[in-house]
Amino acid sequence: WRNEVRGVIVVDEHMFVVLFVRSNSFSVVNSHSQVNVYDSRTLKAQPDINIPDMKSPQGLAGCSHNKALYISDSELECIHRVNLTDKSVKNWKIKYSNPRGLSVTSEHNLLVTIWDSPSRVLEYTSEGQLIRDIKLDESIEEAHQTVQLSTDQFIICHGSGSSLNRLCV
Repeated sequence: WRNEVRGVIVVDEHMFVVLFVRSNSFSVVNSHSQVNVYDSRTLKAQPDINIPDMKSPQGLAGCSHNKALYISDSELECIHRVNLTDKSVKNWKIKYSNPRGLSVTSEHNLLVTIWDSPSRVLEYTSEGQLIRDIKLDESIEEAHQTVQLSTDQFIICHGSGSSLNRLCV
């Protein structure tokens, strides 16, 4: 067994590290997938965040405005939303399989990149309401991450990670 870091992000005074537990021979996830928390200035360990049903963490995003941490889970096809004030967790079921990269928009909404055929970008409010579902051109395969440039422009990273596309909606 070995731990794989799946994401690192700083929100306010804390650094969050999402770990995925993996076998050397094949992908196996157990209850040890976790979120480690550190003081972002001193790097001193803080109490971990427990997400007991997290299976296959893929993407990580945080929003200091909403006091939230978001983790995509490709096996459960959901987003785990952690309230950073009280550490409570809500799971949002995603309508497509393979949620991957996450990012937060300038409006404090969550962008979810769907690595599927066809790839998509979903936009959710901070409370989990789907407000936009963008089907990507079929030439954009295996989308990994989406980043907002402006209200109607995004950059999509896809393929092996070396391909970028600008998306205008």
